[in-house]
Amino acid sequence: MTLVKYGSAAFDPKQFKPVTRHNYLQCKPDGGMWACPVDSEYGWKHWCEGERFSADLDVSFTFTYEGRYIVIDKLADLDDLTWTIPEELKGLHGFCGCEYIDFANSLAKGIDAVHLTVEGQNRTRHTFPRNLYGWDCESVLILNPNKVIQIPDDVAPTRRLPTRRFNFTQ
Repeated sequence: MTLVKYGSAAFDPKQFKPVTRHNYLQCKPDGGMWACPVDSEYGWKHWCEGERFSADLDVSFTFTYEGRYIVIDKLADLDDLTWTIPEELKGLHGFCGCEYIDFANSLAKGIDAVHLTVEGQNRTRHTFPRNLYGWDCESVLILNPNKVIQIPDDVAPTRRLPTRRFNFTQ
């Protein structure tokens, strides 16, 4: 999978922050690395421009990702991830009962990255009790940095590599 990461000129493994916990308001983890396919129809750059969100889109690097990743293209694909209701949220007044991805457990079971497609974003944005509300565009969340291979600046990617799907329930 060929990806682009905005806001950095190169991949520095020392700067990678492991996924540690959730930001419960956004259904996103703390840590990991966000990127998007180079030829995405609606990736991070498109979202920032459409929302007039201030981000450094002039600095980026391109890389291939060779790890095992799941593709979220429809609601049923969410079942490939490990979900939980955190103890600190149980019993809170006003808690909606949403489940959250257990990213550390998903990584431990062999998922190196999560690729949310445009279709997947549309189909999982407002679902209950599991959803990816807040991911906003086609994106790839890298959980395992050991599979990142940076592409030299003078080599321009020309096409998206075929999607590989893994069945993690077996």
